[in-house]
Amino acid sequence: MMPASKPAPRAWVKIIVDHNPFYLLSAVSMLLGCLLLTSSLSFSPVPMTRILMLIGTLQVYELMLVGIGVFLLKRDMLRDACWLIGLEIFFLVDAAFLCAELFELNFPVGLAVNTAIWLLGAIKLWWIFRATKLPTDGLYVYSLVAIALLLAVPGFLAYRADQDEGVITALAMYTT
Repeated sequence: MMPASKPAPRAWVKIIVDHNPFYLLSAVSMLLGCLLLTSSLSFSPVPMTRILMLIGTLQVYELMLVGIGVFLLKRDMLRDACWLIGLEIFFLVDAAFLCAELFELNFPVGLAVNTAIWLLGAIKLWWIFRATKLPTDGLYVYSLVAIALLLAVPGFLAYRADQDEGVITALAMYTT
């Protein structure tokens, strides 16, 4: 009887191919990079130019996620396409808190940039809906309203804090 041998190195290759961790590692790296570059782990203010550059970089990354996800979807690589589209949705709702931080720095600029991000998000979401052949009536509109609310709440709170000398009142918190 032959002694049991160690699994061949090809077993690891099969695991990586079957359970591709690189999409998730890419998204985690992007999120960690945004958090570290904005110094979100400390309470020091971040220059607006840095936040605007990060938002621009993140928008390009999101467009690539959607583009590659749609590309894979059209080639019937459903698992990988779902991973990429799922990661896009994670970034679509401002997981890096860049939009919220921009409101804190300058409300009018934050409002303009968040409006542009919402419009780009609507385009990316429409692209996803079209590629997945989901109906673009109720669910699409609901998704747009939900994303608008997620982007607007930090702006509303920043506006209320500016009006109330830097304090967010209980009324402002309960009305959001």
